[in-house]
Amino acid sequence: MAFRIPFIYSKCKCLAPNVTAKNGSCPLECNNLVWYIVIFSFFVLIHSTSEVGSMLLTLRCVDPQDKAMALGLISFAIGLFGNVPCPIIYGAVVDSACLFWEGDCGKRGACRVYDPVKFRLVFHGVTALIMFAAFIVDAIVWYKAPEIQFNDDIKPSMVTNNHNKNDNNANEENAPKPDSESIL
Repeated sequence: MAFRIPFIYSKCKCLAPNVTAKNGSCPLECNNLVWYIVIFSFFVLIHSTSEVGSMLLTLRCVDPQDKAMALGLISFAIGLFGNVPCPIIYGAVVDSACLFWEGDCGKRGACRVYDPVKFRLVFHGVTALIMFAAFIVDAIVWYKAPEIQFNDDIKPSMVTNNHNKNDNNANEENAPKPDSESIL
């Protein structure tokens, strides 16, 4: 088993005077991982409870023949407004937490070292803002929902006949009668 002797660097141009650096990354202490998983799971559960209600609201608000189109439009909107800007937004979030960029001939390359505290705060801050905006939209829908007239709730209007009783009896007499042989 080989032991690595840590190199200690001093008098570096990028360091302050009388500061030394050594190989390797700084130790990370993650004492709150269990709490993080519990709290994150709770918020995901709360957020996911609105999905079934949104689907039912969509299916009940459109005519039966338009349900497939409504679900298709919702999938398209989620793809357009969720999947297109998210990589751009979160890519900028990840890039904002970079401490040291690899460079080659003046061009910026990949990030070598990230600031974990800044990364955590910015990543979860942006996520919280997006989820809060979704909550506001859900709250508006919840507030406006009693005013929505669902297709299931619309009662068909009764067709009234102004025929007298004799007309009904006449219609019954003129109706075709089944053959006794066809019944057997």
